[in-house]
Amino acid sequence: FTTKARLFRKISFEVGYRQADGIACISERTRDDLFASRPWLRGHLVRVALLGADHVKTWYPIRSSEEYAIAFGQWGNKNVDLVLDAWSDLDLRGEALPLVLVGLSEASRVRVQAKVNYLALGQVVRILPWLPPDAFHERFASARLVVFPSDFEGFGLPAIEAMMLGIPVVISDD
Repeated sequence: FTTKARLFRKISFEVGYRQADGIACISERTRDDLFASRPWLRGHLVRVALLGADHVKTWYPIRSSEEYAIAFGQWGNKNVDLVLDAWSDLDLRGEALPLVLVGLSEASRVRVQAKVNYLALGQVVRILPWLPPDAFHERFASARLVVFPSDFEGFGLPAIEAMMLGIPVVISDD
């Protein structure tokens, strides 16, 4: 995240934490990280609601003959460049599924498209902007593979969403 984005997040999160009657975390890891960064919250109502992905039960996949993997690009920690490098290796071996990258801003799409062109992945990779919720749900739930090599997640909701839908998921160890 940029310095400006980190500062905005820090200020807005601090205000939110102080105003909240309680805080729900989606994993013990998230709660532990929260307490490590803000020890003063230990005296507040902070609970873990495990998984927190029941909403996925309303996402109905539309299975078609199109097979593709899906990955995310809205933040730097989603490692789009790593995904593209891996897809290049897979493509050279003839093993790459088509890849759909979702959630990229206009500026990010330009940068990522340049890398796709450089790696000669234009026939394999499709870059999409933020999608409306229904379109995202359909795209996500119909994927054959979810690629989520984030280098920092408190939990990683897309991983549990994929597992709840029975979609194989590739994740990082963080």
